[in-house]
Amino acid sequence: MKQQPRSDSELGAFRLSSWQTRIPGSILWGSSQAGNTILLASSGWMVSGLSGSPLLNGMLPALGIIPLFLGLKQNRNGYFFQIISACLLIGLAWLPIESGQSKSIVLVGTFIALFLHGTGKALSSLSLKKDLLDRPGSSSEKLRVGQDLGFFIGNLITAMLFPAIRQFLPGFLLLLPMTSSLNNNPQGSQPIPAQERPPLHGLCCLQGLVIGSLFALLALWVREIDGGKCFDFAMVLAAYRLGRPLMVWMPNITASTRYWLLILLLIVSQISPVSWLSVALFIPIGALISSSELNLINGLTKVKDSANRWRILESSSAIGGFIGSIGLGLFCQIFGLTWALPVVCVGLFSLALLHLRQPPTLQATA
Repeated sequence: MKQQPRSDSELGAFRLSSWQTRIPGSILWGSSQAGNTILLASSGWMVSGLSGSPLLNGMLPALGIIPLFLGLKQNRNGYFFQIISACLLIGLAWLPIESGQSKSIVLVGTFIALFLHGTGKALSSLSLKKDLLDRPGSSSEKLRVGQDLGFFIGNLITAMLFPAIRQFLPGFLLLLPMTSSLNNNPQGSQPIPAQERPPLHGLCCLQGLVIGSLFALLALWVREIDGGKCFDFAMVLAAYRLGRPLMVWMPNITASTRYWLLILLLIVSQISPVSWLSVALFIPIGALISSSELNLINGLTKVKDSANRWRILESSSAIGGFIGSIGLGLFCQIFGLTWALPVVCVGLFSLALLHLRQPPTLQATA
């Protein structure tokens, strides 16, 4: 049978699809994570300037976590919610702040933008990651490297560019390359059922609560307590992200020792008279937190599948992070922002004690 020749439109679509698949998945994923990092860090700094309320500042990261609990069906086209969020933030950054009413408008708009952003991530992240892993030469390890680089580069861009309009625009542009993969596989645009929520693990939840509360009020702490600028805040985040992959060079120490060291480093970072040293200390802080998470995952010995262990950690940490962000924000709203670091240290102290007495375990589920 004679094969029908392809039409010009079909050939054009084929060439476009072929060109799109040649972009390494790690680059697309890293670019997207860099854009997300810029949007989240810059909006956190902007809110800390609009309001000195610890509760409002703590609510910002919590809003981005809420969609994870809604059981949304996966659809990679939900990524456009993140694009919409970036456009909204760009528009808000252009608004003049001349009165309390205009501040309130920008504040509420930023909360809406972060909720839309979290919704986009909850809808599309799993589907997009699966699509990228299906590309030739792609692997989970390469995506993880791209993600780490994206986080680091995103924080560096946030540090170098100011005010907010200069930050949100490159954040938006870095989100765009991922859209090239949305029409690449027609089947990928179909919604897939949300996966069953992993069981809650107590130590993973407590870890998320403590670490989530540490970063929830970091922008406000740098602005109000340390008297720093956006550059200082973003460089702290960049140092933290730089340190996370360095966990592979961490010495073999006990789990509880990691938390004692975290307490020590956080205290030294606050009493150090040298600003660059305070920032640099977040490199080992990142490595210690990353290695403590790996220790929790390795402790889930009853769960054989590595991917399920990561899902348990991420899900439980997200719940803990939500509670920690709101909880510490409310606590500091009542007692003052200066109590933030002591409360975080108490949480780390509790984790150290629990790891002395009880290794992390979890019954496998069918």
